Parts: sequence; C-alpha cells; structure tokens
Amino acid sequence: MAADLLDGVILDGIPLNVLAGNPNFANAPPHEGAAAMRLVKDALRNLNRIDSVLDAFIKNPLRGRPKNSLRISVAEVFCQDSSPYAAVDQGVRLMRERSGSGNLAGLANAVLRKAAIDGKSHWDSASGNKLPKWISEPVRAQFGEPVLNGIEIAHEKDAPLDLTPANRNAAKALAGRLHGELLPTGSIRLQGKPKVSGLPGYCDGTWWVQDMSAAIPARMLGDVSGLRILDMCAAPGGKTMQLAAAGANVTSCDISGKRIERLRANLERTRLHAEIVEMDALEWNRNEFFDAVIVDPPCTATGTIRRNPDIPFVGSGERLGELVRLQDQLLEKAFELLKPGGVIVYCTCSILFEEGESRADRIVSNRKLSTFAIDPEQLGLDRGWESCNGGIRLRPDYWAEIGGMDGFFSIMLKRA
Repeated sequence: MAADLLDGVILDGIPLNVLAGNPNFANAPPHEGAAAMRLVKDALRNLNRIDSVLDAFIKNPLRGRPKNSLRISVAEVFCQDSSPYAAVDQGVRLMRERSGSGNLAGLANAVLRKAAIDGKSHWDSASGNKLPKWISEPVRAQFGEPVLNGIEIAHEKDAPLDLTPANRNAAKALAGRLHGELLPTGSIRLQGKPKVSGLPGYCDGTWWVQDMSAAIPARMLGDVSGLRILDMCAAPGGKTMQLAAAGANVTSCDISGKRIERLRANLERTRLHAEIVEMDALEWNRNEFFDAVIVDPPCTATGTIRRNPDIPFVGSGERLGELVRLQDQLLEKAFELLKPGGVIVYCTCSILFEEGESRADRIVSNRKLSTFAIDPEQLGLDRGWESCNGGIRLRPDYWAEIGGMDGFFSIMLKRA
C-alpha cells in the first residue's frame, strides 16, 4: 500500500488525501492503512536522502515503480524501527510482486543489503528535501535564505499531536493526565503518534485535535461570551468548538457535505452546540449580521508540509491565482455580514504572504476596516512574531526544539 501511495504522489501527482479514498486503501484494516501512510510520509519527507543512498549502490538508475519500491524499503530501514533484515526481505518481496521480474528482485536484494550495512554515511551526508520554486522563491523573498533553510529542515520532522482542551481552566490537569506538555498558548502537545481515540478524555469530549497554530485565530477574539459569530469554511470544526466552548453563539458554514459530517461528529463528541449551515458562503442570503466572522479559506496549505509532505510533489502554484481570488471574495462577503464595529478574523495555513498579509492589506484598502493589532505575548507566543501589517505570522521553524508548528497567518480587522 505504501509503495502504491508513493506511485500516486510521485508518478501521477495525486494528493495523499485523495489516494486514501482508493478502495484498496480505504477498505484495508485501519492499522495497516495507518502504517502504510506513516511509511509513505516518511519516504516523502526524506526523499532526497533516500535517493542519495540508492545512487551510491545502483550503477544504472531505476525509474518509476521499481524505484519507488526501493525508496519505500530504504525509508523502512532508516526512518522506522524495523529490523534491517526484515526490511530487506520485505523489500525483495515487494519488488518481485510489483515488477514481476526475478532480475529486479535480485537487484533489490543486493542494493538493500548494501544500503542497510553501508548506507548510513550516505544518508547522514545528504541534504534534506528542497522546496520547489513556487514555494521557495516567495519564501526566500519574504524571509531570506537562512529562514528558508530552517523551514526546509523543519519539514523533515513529523508534526507532534496538539490538542485543544474544551475547558482552558482545566488544561494543566488534562496535560498531566495525558502525559503531555502544556504550551504557553494553552494547547497540549503529545510527542509520538498515539492512537487518538484511545487517549483519556476522547470519549468524554474534553479535547479535540488541533495544531497549536490553528488554535490562535479564535483566541485572538478574547472574551466571546454571548457574541454571534460566523465561522466560514468551518469544517472540521476546531475553531467552531473553541468559540462554542467559550460561550459564543456560533453559526458554522461549509460547502462540503462530507466535511460537515465530520463537524457534526466532532460537536456531538464534545457536547458542544453550533448552528450548522451547508452552503457556499459566497451565496449566503440570510438577512442577519454578526459580531465577528472567521474566514479560514481554502489555500495552498504550504504551512502544513510537516504533516502533509506530499504538497511539494503534487502542487505547482498554478492554482494560486484562483485561490487568491476566492480568498478576496470570501473576505468581501465577510465584510458584508459584519455589524458596525464587528471584527473579521482572517487566517490561512500558508507561509506565502500572497495568501496572508497581501489579502488583508487589500480588503483594508478597499473597505472601512482597520487592523486590530495584538501583542503575540498575550497569546503565549514569542515577541517578534507579528506580521508586517499587525497580524500574527507563525512559521514551521518556530519552537523547533519542542516540535515546531504549522505555518499560519492570522489577523483581526475591525469594521468602522
């Protein structure tokens, strides 16, 4: 399964979340599907190191499916706690099954044995993955070469598991119960990959999974008790649950019926309430206005490469213009739905200014909106993490010593 997933990403340019819907994967036992997904993500995060090892032991380079078979096997040797002997044996079997060639199976045996014994020096001396130009060039222009290098290094590591407690006052006790670390932002961080549904408090709905960066936008609003808030593009519901748990009257809108079902399930598990509307937010025609609107629109998701390492391989930047237009349209719609004095919280899980700072600057210049600047330290973040226009700009290389964070942009815009 892992080798087939790698084929889909590398050879066909299909995102992993789409490939996961393939019957061969979706109908597999859950523990096997999870193991395959971990293995292919390890391979993608370390593809340049893997290829450096293979290049050291193959005279005539392989391509296509045979090469991906070897890549998966090398990932198992160097990224997971597998016995090298077992990984080599599985790699030979994999090559035989997928190529139908005894010659290639013999090649796999020779190469993987050499890699397991002598490949560590090649692995260690190789550089990590470099971001494609459509991401690296704007990031270099925004932050400079050293920051770009730091972000690329951050992408080599898997993201830890962050949880948002339903009751912030009980966060410290919950962190102790979960053997996790209470972050200054109020999120709880767990290292490793525990089974989420098996963790204490899951069935009680006392927390939900949400990267610490994604929890910042809702917290920017402060005391929301009694406020009417629209969460645009709301599913799977992290921000909706934050707001509902804090006492807001939340209306959650999303265009995707499948994602809405996840939102409903999350609200049911956490015993929180929100009005759910399945609709394209741009077509909102209800005669009602809100104290605040959260706009978390579709974007390139370039801030989430730690947990979605397929993004550099399946994206090309060609959709950026289309996404930017949609982001502008959703911001304009949010402005129309605000009460006088109301607030827009605009956020994207992108490290590209084009999808963050530039979009906020545009709506401010076009409408009677002003930036409501917030001190990052008030949110438990480090001083200096402000964006150039008064928002919050988070990067994957921040807090690297404790596992980093998703790249995220968040800003509050107040209507006159």
